[in-house]
Amino acid sequence: MAKLTQKKINWIIKQKEDRVSSSEIARIMNITPRYVNMIYRKYRLEGM
Repeated sequence: MAKLTQKKINWIIKQKEDRVSSSEIARIMNITPRYVNMIYRKYRLEGM
């Protein structure tokens, strides 16, 4: 897994809230869609 900065994590969360697909976000960030979903799920459960 790539180590993401807080800035990149915030960008991923914003994209998910804007209804961008996980696969599209993953392609842009060069990570897996599953990792995108994991980041967003953690955000929803725990907040920032």
